[in-house]
Amino acid sequence: MTNALRRKMIWTVALGLFVWAGMGTSWVMAHKGKHARPTSRSASTCPAWDKQTCQYWSDCRKSKGDACAEVGHLYERGQGMKRNLFLARRYYLKACRLNSGLGCTHLSNMYQYGHGVQKNYTLAYNLANKACGLKFGAGCNSQGAFYYFGYGVPKSVPRAQQLALQACSYGYGKGCRNVGWLYDKGKGVSVDHKKAAAYYKKACDLQYGRACTDLAALYETGKGVKKDAKTATTFHRKGFDFSRSACAKDERYGCYNMAITYAAGKGGVIQNDSRANHFYRKACALDHALSCFRLGSNYVEGRGATRDYVQARRIFKKACSLQSAKACLRAGLLFQSGKGGDRSHAKAQELFQQSCNLKHGPGCTQLGLVFGQALGTIRDHSDALYFYKLACVYNDAQGCLQAANAFAYGWGTAKNCEKADAHYLAACKKGLKAACKYSCK
Repeated sequence: MTNALRRKMIWTVALGLFVWAGMGTSWVMAHKGKHARPTSRSASTCPAWDKQTCQYWSDCRKSKGDACAEVGHLYERGQGMKRNLFLARRYYLKACRLNSGLGCTHLSNMYQYGHGVQKNYTLAYNLANKACGLKFGAGCNSQGAFYYFGYGVPKSVPRAQQLALQACSYGYGKGCRNVGWLYDKGKGVSVDHKKAAAYYKKACDLQYGRACTDLAALYETGKGVKKDAKTATTFHRKGFDFSRSACAKDERYGCYNMAITYAAGKGGVIQNDSRANHFYRKACALDHALSCFRLGSNYVEGRGATRDYVQARRIFKKACSLQSAKACLRAGLLFQSGKGGDRSHAKAQELFQQSCNLKHGPGCTQLGLVFGQALGTIRDHSDALYFYKLACVYNDAQGCLQAANAFAYGWGTAKNCEKADAHYLAACKKGLKAACKYSCK
């Protein structure tokens, strides 16, 4: 066994023990000698960094956890130093050992998205759980996301809401906004625009810009509040100002809100797709999946930029890596059609599979069509039917229709009119009006 491999194994085992043992101080003390310092630097003076970064570095050497997390974040973003995800992880790890909720949350994000490490939902969840236990609101909110999307844990919107409420109680604006959004959209709870407005207001008071924008939309429509265009404009402007400040600090949600404000032209801001793309691009660079998806879509449609399928393909692939199911589907379609590069049915199939794995119905339908139409693979109606049925479960009307046709004509299964008609009805109820008049019998 090589020394490099031995070190890698030691580090992996150590990290696993660190998480599963609750990341307590006893483990840290037992290994203090070998891994106490997050980098190989032995100098007692700060490297050639700016004054603030040197202060973080110095405080980290004094075992101040949040300072270690700040140095890690600078390494992760490549701000004022060369980007180094390995060192970012080590600083985050030290910060989390020192009970920094910020460090635990950043490290959780690295494992959730696979940034510089192998994606590991179990480690990511446990790190977010520790951050939440330290009463760090962003950690609770991140933990809630695991339940909302079903990443590594059973999907549970009520549990996600509970954690968002906890994040809100710790003064984390995005947590308050998420609670408001659940009430606004009726996700896991009954629609209640009054409660939505109350939580949006609380988040806006905490200077979370997107919530101000959401509250403005309620005032525009009169949902949960008295319709008032002047108040709506006021909150749009608040959202814009808070978001501009947040984006200047490289907070991705701030940049995203700037983008959608320019895209919509609200609150006295002149509609400008080019400016919207500028902020989508910045948020995408900060790993905001939805911003990447919208930027890719704008390149496909030529909105605010020259139509560019090469850029769209590249950006959709990045959004897909950030768990945007829609982006995986769009990237797959570009590979399937050959737009923006070489045609590759194998790569398209892989991307459709990723989309389906993320429980996106249209992705499953496309995967079914790959097998049903023998697109780069052997025709297999049985596999096609499996993915059509899965797409229908994930609320894609086209998937229901394809499954219905398979049962009606006996493709990949014995002919079964009862099941066919049940799927035609499901497609109809999901909004595909053409399916309403179909019948196997």
